[in-house]
Parts: sequence; structure tokens; C-alpha cells
Amino acid sequence: SSKQQIKTEKEEIRCGRDVAIEIMPRNYTYICNSTGSDSDLSSFNFFITNTGTRDIDQVQLRVFYSNSIFINDSVLDSPLKMGESRNINVSYDPTDRGEFRSAQIVPRISVPGLKKYAYCTDSAWNADLINQC
Repeated sequence: SSKQQIKTEKEEIRCGRDVAIEIMPRNYTYICNSTGSDSDLSSFNFFITNTGTRDIDQVQLRVFYSNSIFINDSVLDSPLKMGESRNINVSYDPTDRGEFRSAQIVPRISVPGLKKYAYCTDSAWNADLINQC
């Protein structure tokens, strides 16, 4: 219905205006090889701060390689409140992915009438050059 469309459009506007994140590397690097029993995995580490004016319900991580894309739609174990900061560590298998190209961290918020969280791509953090260890 047209009502739902208007609600969704308003939510999109709010997404760009109210949702903001700041990303910092942990220990000066984002991508590292995991340690211990997970040593064959890569680990994407970052420190996220919610600098917007509303809580962020979820966060998506996308890591682009020459051969594939790694996507994790839900890296938070609970919503990130306004002003809150958190360390995030996402492990994945780097095998056959090719050369690292870029990474994107996308905040997600709840939208009336949608079962899944909306992606706030306007508020996403993007990086082409990332220190790897």
C-alpha cells in the first residue's frame, strides 16, 4: 500500500540523518590471521562507535576480494546504543578469496513493517586500504 511506502521513505531519510558510525582499527590493523585453533581463518577486527542519534540494531560487514565477497549480516550480539563503543571480531575462511580489495561496514536499523533490519548504506564506512598483519 502507499502508506507503507511513505513510512519506508521516511525511514530511509532518517537512516541517512540519524545513523552514524565511527570505525577505528584495533591494534592498528583490521585484518589478521586468527590464532590458536582458528589459525587457518582470517579475522576482521574493528572498534565501532555509534555517533548517531538513534540506536543501531545490527551491523553488516562486507569484505571484498578479487574472487569473492565475504558477508556477515549480523556482527552485533545486541543493539549498539547511542554513544556506545564496542570491539568487534569476525572470523572467516580466506581460502580462495583472492586479493583483498575493500571492506564496508553497514549499520542496520529496524523499520516499521519490515521483518529484517534495513541497511543504512548512506551511513556505511568504506575502506580500500587496510593494514593486514
